[in-house]
Amino acid sequence: MSTTHLLSLLLFATLVAGCADRDWKQTVAAGNAAAYQNYARTHPGVPKAATALRRAEAAAWDETVAANTSVAYEAFRGGYPQSPHLAEATERALALAWLEATRTGTSAGYTLFVARYPDSPRAAEAEVQIQELAWSEAVADDTEESYGRYLMRYREGVHAADAATRRENLGFAACSAADTVEAYEKFLRKYPKGAHAAEAGTWLDATKVRRLHPVVVLLESWQPDASRTTILSRYRSALERDVYAGLGREFTMDKVSLVDAKQIPWIHPHDLFGAASDTGVLVLELTETRGAGFDPDGYATNVTARLSFYAPNTRTPVIVRTFEAATPQKVRGIDDSALHLGAVGQVVQRVRLAEPEILQRRRAP
Repeated sequence: MSTTHLLSLLLFATLVAGCADRDWKQTVAAGNAAAYQNYARTHPGVPKAATALRRAEAAAWDETVAANTSVAYEAFRGGYPQSPHLAEATERALALAWLEATRTGTSAGYTLFVARYPDSPRAAEAEVQIQELAWSEAVADDTEESYGRYLMRYREGVHAADAATRRENLGFAACSAADTVEAYEKFLRKYPKGAHAAEAGTWLDATKVRRLHPVVVLLESWQPDASRTTILSRYRSALERDVYAGLGREFTMDKVSLVDAKQIPWIHPHDLFGAASDTGVLVLELTETRGAGFDPDGYATNVTARLSFYAPNTRTPVIVRTFEAATPQKVRGIDDSALHLGAVGQVVQRVRLAEPEILQRRRAP
């Protein structure tokens, strides 16, 4: 090796040593873990590198103790797995994490604790707190849905029986308020073995009857008031012939009641006729308006109708159908009665379409 080469190496070593000394002074002045770690990475071969690593760990510990959070202790554990402070860091991290969870007092806080320390002796206690908070939320909302959410998470939970009872009670209260066949049937699908199942079944059974009381109500008509009795009679005759006779093979049929709403104010049928046990009230409400003209001087009748079946145990109709009908374009005869009877026939045809639904309300012998 030449003298020039040796001098170059010596000069380079002197420069490196000078840089290391300068950086060391700056590192010592900073005095924090990050500075010592940076020095050790930048100058791995110098004698002070080992010292820098020792001081980095000591500074990191001091900084961790000063921060005094579970996250800081966990970071120290990850950065210095061989440190003599490892056991203490682990213990403090766990204690502070539990303290942080209890201070927040939220499900998210306890859930985070369990996720970070699943094997901790406190994990079971955290799970208890999470469940209690879920229960408190369910009670605060106090709905079928909130208790359902609790049961989805804790089907075998401490409050599972209470949640199931409250959920069913709320469901039954809701279907009782709705007072409809659909609501009670939905309840039984959800709670087929519930405490209120028998009561719901009894209510549904009471909507089926052996006797029918047919009622025809004329609300409005474009025809003269003097014609209203005749109008009602036409509907009764057509319905008796084409609808009620067929229903009579399955139900005991009462006499048809005709109601002229201009003579007798139309109110709820239970208030007007009573609610007899095992008797359904089949109501057809009619509103007539004048339709298109027919040569030479007649008019069609347009009808808006509402067919309702009322069971004796509820004021809410079990069946409701609304429809419209009108005098057809072709009728036999050209006088007013023929034109009106054409509209009546169309109404009766629409009522017949409801027969299968009405027959479902028949109680078996």
